[in-house]
Amino acid sequence: MTYLTRRDALKATAASVTVSMAGCLARGSGQDLSSVEEWPPDRNASEIELWTWQRYWGDQAMGFKHAEDLEGFDRIVVPSFEQERRLRDGEAPDVVHLFSRQFANAMEEGLLQPLPTDVMPVWPPEVPLRGQELSFYGQDGDFYGYPQAPVAMSLAYHFDVLSEATDWSLLWDEAHEGRVSMPADPVLLGQIGALYTGQDPFDPEDPDAVREALLEQEPIVDNYWTHWFDAWTKFEQGELDVGVLPHPRMCLCSQDYTPIRYGNPGGRIYAQSTLAVPADAANPYLAAEFLNWSANLKVGTETGWFADEWDLYSDRPVSGEARETYRSVAADLGIEEA
Repeated sequence: MTYLTRRDALKATAASVTVSMAGCLARGSGQDLSSVEEWPPDRNASEIELWTWQRYWGDQAMGFKHAEDLEGFDRIVVPSFEQERRLRDGEAPDVVHLFSRQFANAMEEGLLQPLPTDVMPVWPPEVPLRGQELSFYGQDGDFYGYPQAPVAMSLAYHFDVLSEATDWSLLWDEAHEGRVSMPADPVLLGQIGALYTGQDPFDPEDPDAVREALLEQEPIVDNYWTHWFDAWTKFEQGELDVGVLPHPRMCLCSQDYTPIRYGNPGGRIYAQSTLAVPADAANPYLAAEFLNWSANLKVGTETGWFADEWDLYSDRPVSGEARETYRSVAADLGIEEA
């Protein structure tokens, strides 16, 4: 699928001119974050493009436009696993907002650029990392991502239908046939299958059991969501009983009054929403300023957040065998590869 952003449309007519210069500069602006020695950098830019998985946080983050009197701020909602794929395909906004696993994959593949942490006022980050060291966000002495807020991949349930949810097996309960929602992200889907079968979600010993469990579950699943908000809306409309949803430690008033609670199923994937600057970003200096500003955007809440009591699996890349198994199962379920 081809995606065309506003920036793409505005710059399309200039493509024939800029292509002749491509050999002289990086595919971005030529600005190099590693060379920034003072703060703030001389950004020479007035618009920014942000990809975020969290639409409500993205709305709040648009306050940066007014704080810096920018001409434009494109907030585009893109699921984290699709951000990774689109970066790999050569697309590049100014800022991405990824879960830990996708961030680590992008960093390893050279799709991100190092941050000027020696001069960024907000470095090092203050957010609790739980199970991860700060070194997770770095490579060869440089840091490539800013962990912005923790998020758990949780078992969600409609509180008018259930009083609690303490086991992943609820997602396989035929009593909820047609009212179950699962993620379309092949790896996250496979990880939930691994947790259900009592295995390590990053390297299951019996991948066939994961496959069998997810294929067995398919008849009772209402949808495999790409955008978590689609499943959220179905809960709000009374169309779902249980599902898998990201549970961020964020105070987002737009999500109030939705009839969702999060259970404690005994093991959940625990990630950080991580802000990073793509290697080919057009405005990396402005992007770095946005990361610095975002760190002070207070969105944290402890309501319903008991991470110290949860059994957590810190999000990271899965083994090669697990990745292939999870992708294969998703293909068997008719889920388009992202």
